[in-house]
Amino acid sequence: MNLSKITTGLLLAFHLTAFAQQRQTFDIATFIPPEGWQNETKDFATSYLQTNSATGG
Repeated sequence: MNLSKITTGLLLAFHLTAFAQQRQTFDIATFIPPEGWQNETKDFATSYLQTNSATGG
């Protein structure tokens, strides 16, 4: 019984984290963007960047 509760808890935790992240689609690719990164989308490409606030770059 105890193992059943642990297994159910782990499956529920995995299920919630899997759906918490939003998937994006660009052209034929579907992906999960990096958390905390800035998105820059052009007509032909999408990119993500993260600025290091300590160095300014």
